[in-house]
Amino acid sequence: MQMVKAHFLQSIYNIVEESMETEIYGSIRFINFLDYPERCQTRTK
Repeated sequence: MQMVKAHFLQSIYNIVEESMETEIYGSIRFINFLDYPERCQTRTK
């Protein structure tokens, strides 16, 4: 399901595949939408 959501974000925001991970971790909204809150907390420690 997360891949479908990621492709949805790519199509809505015109994000290229190569920068998708950077964009996801750069936006709290993207992280929450993709259900990655635990990853966000581990990256900020």
